[in-house]
Amino acid sequence: MVEQRRKDLILKRMNQFIDGEGYRKDYLADLLGEKPQTIYKQLSGKFQNVEQFAIDLARVLNKKDTFFIEESFSYQPETGD
Repeated sequence: MVEQRRKDLILKRMNQFIDGEGYRKDYLADLLGEKPQTIYKQLSGKFQNVEQFAIDLARVLNKKDTFFIEESFSYQPETGD
């Protein structure tokens, strides 16, 4: 139960960041060397190893490996004010 909550939280963080920054899934797929369908499945939680995907995604986005995993994760998209 705890593991599933952690997985869901990491997925939520990744999706929040991707949506907030306006990244396209096909662009992320290119960066990761994957098919876009694989990225959609990863981000919807259809694969088991969410933490490894979070690390891989953080790396290609030039973030700290644990960016999406850390308890202190906080993301607020910049507004165009």
